[in-house]
Amino acid sequence: MFGKRTKHDKTDNNRDILIKISRQLEEVTRHLKLSQLSNGILTFPYSEDDIQIALPQAHHDYVQKRILILNTFYELGQLEAIKKAGIVSERSAVLDIGSNIGNHAIFFGRILGSGFITRT
Repeated sequence: MFGKRTKHDKTDNNRDILIKISRQLEEVTRHLKLSQLSNGILTFPYSEDDIQIALPQAHHDYVQKRILILNTFYELGQLEAIKKAGIVSERSAVLDIGSNIGNHAIFFGRILGSGFITRT
């Protein structure tokens, strides 16, 4: 049965096409959003606050790309789990080791109200 395509082959091909289109749309979205940044600063809403974060390398840094595309904190699920568990409070001192652009430090300070934040 050489040359005859099966239903499975067509499904795989359609999935591959959709993945390719999705990646292209994400790239177009990223370029549009990059052009809208004000001095490399992204502002996005979160929990009734406007959060500002610098994305100076958003054109090639993975974490910054994700923040730009998703318009929210990187690793938001993990950060919200910390919030829900009550691990960080206003009395907490937070050490954000390997902070990159301070995504987690901003979350702990602005959203959880941590009083002392150190980025390294």
